[in-house]
Amino acid sequence: MKAVKRAAEQMCPGAKVSDLCQTIRETFEQDGWGITGRRLWDFHGQGLHSILPPVGLPDSQEILKANSMINIHPGILTEDGIGISATHNYIVTSEGGRALGNFVPQWRVLNP
Repeated sequence: MKAVKRAAEQMCPGAKVSDLCQTIRETFEQDGWGITGRRLWDFHGQGLHSILPPVGLPDSQEILKANSMINIHPGILTEDGIGISATHNYIVTSEGGRALGNFVPQWRVLNP
């Protein structure tokens, strides 16, 4: 959730998609996660079709637009092959991403 929060803080009109992806990656690495690859993109636009531009990939030069809805779900793979998926929707504003909903995410750990 720390990575989602940090990326949401950067969700302002004109922000470069690749910068948000870099923030997500750096946050996981700073917390000690070894990143080995990508499970999928880090986020995407959301609308009537479930996947709209921009698509959050590290080499994307796309720019965020005001009032866009972004569905964020970091797409990294850890060194043990686990994919991370913490999903939330935000609206791009000049103050950063405004969350749609004010719930507090809860984690439940399942043992195999």
